[in-house]
Amino acid sequence: MREIRFSKLGILIAIFVIIAIILSSLFLILYPYYPGYRDDAVALKPAIYLYPQETMKIKVSLSINGEITTSEPEYNNGWDVVVGPGGTIDDSYDYLFYEARLNYLKPPDDGWCVEYDHLEIWMNTTLKELGLNEKESRDFKDFWLDFHPIANYYEIKLLSKDYLDLHMGLIVDPQPETIIRVLLTFSPYQNAVEIDTPLITTPIRSGFTVVEWGGFII
Repeated sequence: MREIRFSKLGILIAIFVIIAIILSSLFLILYPYYPGYRDDAVALKPAIYLYPQETMKIKVSLSINGEITTSEPEYNNGWDVVVGPGGTIDDSYDYLFYEARLNYLKPPDDGWCVEYDHLEIWMNTTLKELGLNEKESRDFKDFWLDFHPIANYYEIKLLSKDYLDLHMGLIVDPQPETIIRVLLTFSPYQNAVEIDTPLITTPIRSGFTVVEWGGFII
């Protein structure tokens, strides 16, 4: 009887182990597709503008949870550049450019649902509210309006400061007085989605200012 009892116990343990393995496998397969979660996401054309109040040497480096895939000028563990008060970098560039593949992307819950044909109108208003000036907004639109795949609607979300600090850290030396980072996610949809609109406080530029924009198609 004892041997039979042990045999039944062994079978039950084996069944529980098999069920646990199956559930764990399903979790690993399905987790990246849970709403709001993405892994292996590509940050497309983040552009970093530098506006010192006088010509100075500036060190810019990134702390990316992932890897930088391209850059201009070449990143080389950071950019060491000379920038004039008008924002021209090394007498050659309007901004520092890079792209990166991230290990983790978690957009916030709130955002905007914008009809495809109204994307430019939305950008004209919202980019200004988010703190971009006319030139930065124009550069943003020149890239993103042509890049978006055609869809009926786009769900657009602004990545939070906490997320950016943790997964896309931006380190500037000397330290700027104002940092404006506008990193957006764009998700195409066939139908409109209901979503709470975030409360935006337009930043005020003061002193040495750094501005970054970029985005993700997810």
